[in-house]
Amino acid sequence: MNRPAGIPAQLDGRAAEMRVEFDSGFSRLPVQSQVELTDVLVLRIGDEPCVLRLSDIAEVISRPVLTMVPALAPALIGITAGRGAPVAAYDLGLLLGRAPVTPRWLVLAAAEPGVGLAFEHFDGYHRIELGPNGSQQLVEMSTVIDAIARLTHRSNNQEIDS
Repeated sequence: MNRPAGIPAQLDGRAAEMRVEFDSGFSRLPVQSQVELTDVLVLRIGDEPCVLRLSDIAEVISRPVLTMVPALAPALIGITAGRGAPVAAYDLGLLLGRAPVTPRWLVLAAAEPGVGLAFEHFDGYHRIELGPNGSQQLVEMSTVIDAIARLTHRSNNQEIDS
């Protein structure tokens, strides 16, 4: 190879090494990360941080307009509309055994389109590593939906008894 004037001969060898390294990078399979990242919404109930999997959420509504309805379950704070259908809005703080929240935000559950979870503080979107046991801050949507089902069942039984 002809070397341009002024370039030392030892750089020819280094340039050839770099060329081989660059070309071989295209022949190797990409290295897969062993860490699985999960997209989450970060929120707070009181001062305690919580995360919800983004895949569990169909929609996030800012400042939902709630219509109060008579309910035996204190966690049911009203109804609203989401995606053209009625949505029962539940206080996420009460469902988690914490203090009630001011409903500034509402997330619609992807698995249960008629269920919304109200909370007060929305801290943003993050991509985090959950690990095999999840996270202490992770709120499992299935657990929340089960709690709502138990509340609804209990309320229906109380109405029958009345």
